[in-house]
Amino acid sequence: PSTFEAEVTDSTIPPFSDKLMMYHISTLLSASIGFYGEAMSMTQRRDIAALYAKMIAEVGILAEDGMN
Repeated sequence: PSTFEAEVTDSTIPPFSDKLMMYHISTLLSASIGFYGEAMSMTQRRDIAALYAKMIAEVGILAEDGMN
């Protein structure tokens, strides 16, 4: 089996732009907020719904930090 050691380089130049990476991160964060919201709407336990709401708030803070 081949290894990934040949793929690692000593380059200091990033292969992808910062804008592209921020786009992907913001897309993942918004998807996770949506998934938590969907799960929160389907749960029948209030304690679990409260945990989902807390997680949505935490991910929202991460998303806000990424925008600034």
